[in-house]
Amino acid sequence: MYNFIDLNESQEIHSLPSVAMEYDGYFLENEIKGYTTLKVKGREMLNIDIESEKPSGRNGSYITGQTLPARELTITYMLKTDSNEEFQYLYSLMMKKLLKIEDVAIRFIDQPKVFFYGRYSSTDDIPDDRNWVVSSFTIYCQDPYKYNEPVILLGDPLTIGYLTHYSMKPDEIKIIVGSVATKITVDNVTTGRHIILNGTYAAGNEIKIRIPDNKITKNGQNIMNNLDPQESDFHNFLINNGDVINVTPNSELSLTVRGRTL
Repeated sequence: MYNFIDLNESQEIHSLPSVAMEYDGYFLENEIKGYTTLKVKGREMLNIDIESEKPSGRNGSYITGQTLPARELTITYMLKTDSNEEFQYLYSLMMKKLLKIEDVAIRFIDQPKVFFYGRYSSTDDIPDDRNWVVSSFTIYCQDPYKYNEPVILLGDPLTIGYLTHYSMKPDEIKIIVGSVATKITVDNVTTGRHIILNGTYAAGNEIKIRIPDNKITKNGQNIMNNLDPQESDFHNFLINNGDVINVTPNSELSLTVRGRTL
């Protein structure tokens, strides 16, 4: 779903700041001459958006709902060059590296196993009469959660071990069909939620269900139309620690999941 590099591989991370940001698989320090990350804000606990009403004649108020806001990461950096001309060129190059049309994977050297997903959204104003600056830009994370590295769980039925305190959506549900079938059902036995696929399936067919991508394939071919939209909990197929997942007909089952925290 997202590309990232192994922080233990070829990039010279030992010379980078501890808060250096890996953004869509690269560090700006390695892409932009004279760029240095100074500090990061926004990785901490989030405030909760509380919805409330204050009835007439009553002290205080009562809560009608609550939601998590989007997360914003503010990256403070220094860009220092040898000339104004070089500064303008590198600043433009930095903008090119940051601008994305979809969310990308983000992590920091001091938290190598924690992932955020977001994209560049805004920047502070930059003076145009100097060749160095200390400034900041913002990464907008529409999903406020932090994610762990993905793990693959195997078995049919499959019992989810401890991964996180929070409910999760699998990145991918992979099924190797065990026998000829006209319906594939993936059940969360614990919660009663399921995904139902109609159609014709042969033993050995490989089914991949990717909820975040809104995609279902059979042997690499799109079969999203096989999803039973009335009977399936496709976008609400959440799993928790201890849940039991199985497939009908009995098949080889694997789940790719990432624990998440706030």
